[in-house]
Amino acid sequence: DAVSGFQFHVVYAFPADGGDRFAEAALPIARDLAAIDEWWRGQDASRTPRFDLFSFPGCDTAFGNLDISRVQLRRPAGSYNGRVGFGALLDDVASVANDPDKKYVLFYDGVVEEVQVCGRSPSNALAGGAEGIAVVYLRSLCEALGTGGELAITAVHEMIHNLGALPVGAPHP
Repeated sequence: DAVSGFQFHVVYAFPADGGDRFAEAALPIARDLAAIDEWWRGQDASRTPRFDLFSFPGCDTAFGNLDISRVQLRRPAGSYNGRVGFGALLDDVASVANDPDKKYVLFYDGVVEEVQVCGRSPSNALAGGAEGIAVVYLRSLCEALGTGGELAITAVHEMIHNLGALPVGAPHP
């Protein structure tokens, strides 16, 4: 880790029967998280979430050093639909989301049944690891990744849920 203390680690995951678009998604994910950081600092210049960074040679920006784990899940996309599927998704990502001192932002790149749902997260302020995962559904009907739009708003919304600061069921701003 390039920074110490509690932090958010980013995970890109795709189902066993899905395509791996990590190479195309990594930069847009970093752009959206940079937009979140900029928005957050605009609300309070003294605070922002700490993201898990790695000192990659040749990167000259903080979000160019974003440490993103790539995970191919063990089940097909249909296994991750609905509330029961959400639990299966969290269980299957637990192999990499296992640090109790980290929260996780999971960008799930599989077909979803509820396309109007952009993300989901348990509200669990004190837990990290597998119980501290905020999920963003890349194949929902939300605005494209990397634009600083709906998927970035969804990511911060779900992060705040996971920090316990936003009631379950609260709408997007």
